[in-house]
Amino acid sequence: MRQRNLSLFCGILSILIVYQIFGAYSFKLYRSSAQENQLNNKKAGFTPVPNLQSISVRDFLLNNFNGALEGASLESDCQSQDAPCHSRPRPYRLPDGTCNNPLPGRTSWAAAGTPHLRLLPPAYVDGIWEPRLTSATGQPLPSTRDISRFVFPDVDRPHPTYNLMVMLFGQFISHDITQTASITNRDGTPISCCSEDGSRPLPPSQSHFACMPIPISPDDEFYAQFNQGCMNFVRSAIAPNCRLGSARQIDRVTHYLDGSPIYGSDEQTEADLRAFEGGRLRMLNDFGRDLLPLSNDVQLCSQIPPGSTCFQAGDTRTNQIISITAMHTLFAREHNRVATRLAQLNPHWSDDLLFVEAKRIVVAELQYIAYNEWLPLIIGTETMARFDLNVRPDGYSDDYSADINAAVTSEFITAAFRFGHSTVDGVFRTFSETIEIPDVMFEPSRLLQRSFYDDILVTMTSQPMQEVDSSVTNGLSQFMFRGTNPFGLDLVSINLQRARDHGLRTYNEYLELTGSRKIGNFEDLGPEIAERLQRAYASPDDIELWVGGLLESAQVDALLGPTFSEIIADQFSRFRRGDRYFFEHSPEINPGAFTPQQIAEVRKTSMARLLCDNSDGIFLQAAQPQAFLQPTVNGNDPVSCDSNAILRVDLSAWQEE
Repeated sequence: MRQRNLSLFCGILSILIVYQIFGAYSFKLYRSSAQENQLNNKKAGFTPVPNLQSISVRDFLLNNFNGALEGASLESDCQSQDAPCHSRPRPYRLPDGTCNNPLPGRTSWAAAGTPHLRLLPPAYVDGIWEPRLTSATGQPLPSTRDISRFVFPDVDRPHPTYNLMVMLFGQFISHDITQTASITNRDGTPISCCSEDGSRPLPPSQSHFACMPIPISPDDEFYAQFNQGCMNFVRSAIAPNCRLGSARQIDRVTHYLDGSPIYGSDEQTEADLRAFEGGRLRMLNDFGRDLLPLSNDVQLCSQIPPGSTCFQAGDTRTNQIISITAMHTLFAREHNRVATRLAQLNPHWSDDLLFVEAKRIVVAELQYIAYNEWLPLIIGTETMARFDLNVRPDGYSDDYSADINAAVTSEFITAAFRFGHSTVDGVFRTFSETIEIPDVMFEPSRLLQRSFYDDILVTMTSQPMQEVDSSVTNGLSQFMFRGTNPFGLDLVSINLQRARDHGLRTYNEYLELTGSRKIGNFEDLGPEIAERLQRAYASPDDIELWVGGLLESAQVDALLGPTFSEIIADQFSRFRRGDRYFFEHSPEINPGAFTPQQIAEVRKTSMARLLCDNSDGIFLQAAQPQAFLQPTVNGNDPVSCDSNAILRVDLSAWQEE
């Protein structure tokens, strides 16, 4: 309760100053004598904020300023804005992301446990944390479940050229850069916002303050048959450090694209994953082949059925769906492959040196694939060029800026980067069977079958993903995480509710932000969808960002429309320019920079080579050179993994003389 009071206190202070604006661009804190007396009241238990410097209106509204309660009696309860860093630059990034930016006051930027940024001020009705509940017409906003059922039916629209690996790699990146945590009870147990049978939301007198349950209509064609009138939803945890302004949600993992699903986002997790021999990660030797180590950790395996397999990696979502478990396996194998080769080239290297060097190489491979192969397919070549996101053909980059915070924006993680949920197919069509995706959520045991690992990787590169559109598979909108139940959660409803929880503004407001014309009627998003939108929303000004972004027509040679492309390009620019350890940065920027020869070898990396080098060689003995495109695409016929058409990284560039 005290943590909640701290947040409310910060919010109250923001209300006291929000209207004290002088001039067009900046303001200072002014208080009346009554307010001064109130703040100095001993019963309040705190002292006033001292000497706020003049700041811009934009920075105040976006919380981009150092308005901590320094000198106040609550200061000891507030998080430090700085992390302790060694005076000598470290050649390797820290697991938790601290000390990436060496400047005082910025050493915690984008580290694990730090809050998200915003592109626009939050749409909280009280300016603090109260979510928007009212339409532009004054009516209540529709239930997000109604938006899901009216606007996003399950329609099969396979993409003509992109395969499921595009969706899977995007999910892996998403897990690398963001994980929000819901508020829990004092003892750490989950909060229930619905009655035990799910038939109704709990009354306010019995409801936790973090509850924001999703109402389900009595005429819901799916959930009503199970007497469900409420879907549980708990609000995201907010940053405990006291700052003036609105609430900000926490990212549990590092914001950087740094391989945290492989290695974790803290020193203890990384240590638990290491074999402490030859620089390798721990693996399960499953009759001569390596799988992820098994775990019986209560938190990690809580949703795994009793007696089933639970694997361990650097992220708590490793077992969320079997395809992501396979991707974790792929990158863990790649780390050990690299570490083993480095040990052969440099037998005098210690286990620690082998580990950090292998990690540095694998993270560089991940970044290169993301920027060179994957991102251009998502946002298109024009947007890549306009945001200067293309990898360099040779040499180093010099576009790092210590003024850029690489932290993810709320708009990016709660809307734009959730485009992938529309691309999920409801089934995996493997060589041996057709598997409904709810059957392999938190159930990765099939990977113990000798051929399944190769089978699922071939499936991901040969089965088309779904188009980005107004369709979401029932596997996500009705049966997500169903376990043994006849119904599950609705991811569409949860996405939209999470966006409201985080204070995202409407689609029209982001159209203005990106320089596009606002829509004036539902037909502007297409005549086919207009009727469904009108059934869900009272006004075009109510349409959520995630909805509008999915409905936009794709740009030339891109998967997405302009609004999502802009938001994603902005974020990947932050990942590059705000990360001192980005693989292309020069020795003047990156204290652990690659040599010119080494960076040239990193640029030979491809998703196809990772698949070839880390398969079991049962079904996956050949791969298409462009692993994110269908093998039926002209010029992308599969070639042998031994072929020179799929380049290899020559690790002898890391051999010491």
